[in-house]
Amino acid sequence: MDAIFREHFIAVHRYISNKVTPPDVADDLTSMVFLKAFRWLREDRGIGQVRSWLYATARTTIADYWQEQQKSLFLPLE
Repeated sequence: MDAIFREHFIAVHRYISNKVTPPDVADDLTSMVFLKAFRWLREDRGIGQVRSWLYATARTTIADYWQEQQKSLFLPLE
């Protein structure tokens, strides 16, 4: 996992940073992607398609983040 993190962290973080403006949010989302990757690898899925899996996970993590942001925009003021 350490080798995967070192090899892909900068690229995944850059990808997320281009989609999400606040740097601290980009850091958190990148961490979430690698936590999901750790769980994925623990299930013995292998590392053959790690790069594509990381980017797919980053896309869904960003989408989840934006959905949560939309929900908070429409909460009642009460």
